[in-house]
Amino acid sequence: MLANRSSLATRPAPAKASRRATLKPSAAVSPKLAASVAAAVAVAVTVVAPAEAANVVSSIASASEGWPFVPPSWAPSVLVPLVGLVVPAVGMAWAFTYIEKDA
Repeated sequence: MLANRSSLATRPAPAKASRRATLKPSAAVSPKLAASVAAAVAVAVTVVAPAEAANVVSSIASASEGWPFVPPSWAPSVLVPLVGLVVPAVGMAWAFTYIEKDA
């Protein structure tokens, strides 16, 4: 028997049992311990690397230093064909030999 739209609209939706699982911490950390650990880490960072934040940001974000952010000018002309043609060709050749191999 097919139901029409009016019979579907009048039926109430079944009630779902909604129970939420509560998360209980397995080990509570005291606020004093957390504050002392944070302070110790801050002191250790200050002692190990006494550079000012502005110097750190400028040296990291500087394009004049090169390495982490500025690739060499030849990289796109080498990497685009490598990633677009050579890597897929090697993958397809490996997959073909793997599929066609007699087990």
